Amino acid sequence: MWAFNQIPAIAGTPWTNTVAFTVMIGGIITRLLFGKSGLFGKVRKGDNRWKTSDVAGWLPWQDTPLQLLVIGLGFSVAAAWTIKASANPGAIGGVWFGVSAFALILLQFGAKAPVWHHIVLAAEQAVCIGGGDVWWGVTFGVLGAYLGDIMGNIFTAHADTHIDPPACSLWVTFTLTAILKAVGAFNVSGVGSLVIMVVVSAALYALAAAMKAKPNTGK
Repeated sequence: MWAFNQIPAIAGTPWTNTVAFTVMIGGIITRLLFGKSGLFGKVRKGDNRWKTSDVAGWLPWQDTPLQLLVIGLGFSVAAAWTIKASANPGAIGGVWFGVSAFALILLQFGAKAPVWHHIVLAAEQAVCIGGGDVWWGVTFGVLGAYLGDIMGNIFTAHADTHIDPPACSLWVTFTLTAILKAVGAFNVSGVGSLVIMVVVSAALYALAAAMKAKPNTGK
């Protein structure tokens, strides 16, 4: 992480979430050194890489396009609104992350609990560097939800070691927010950012539905 922190910021914004990027790179190194399934895993014949099966899946209860949309919208709307309304957005964002990270302990007891720290962190980042616009926060929260599922199916669901899907999602969302900040995209706000949120959410839903509807070819 120290090494990644030496990479210059993009127009004053950290180029990515270096903690998440470090977790991702650590998982990739572990896979290459000790895993036997290859970097992207091995999809069983007859399975669809993008859809949970009886032997492969990251979070089977957080897998369908509608589940991802509801979880992404629900947590990101709550986080984005409270962060915007707070006199200390960073502190409120820290509370959201703390609660979402602590909630992971439910998984250790076998509960089918949602995983959402990558959603609220992406929403917080977008609100804080996007001038306090709630809809940018929701846009990135929903994006984070779908990216978590995509990364889980690319790296983790069909493999024999863990490359953390939320960390991979945060690497993408934080890098993208830095780029969009640099090019001035966050100057769009209000109705404009609301339209962007609706379009992005609909596009992600359609993409996920199309990917999960692919024939089970094992590729």
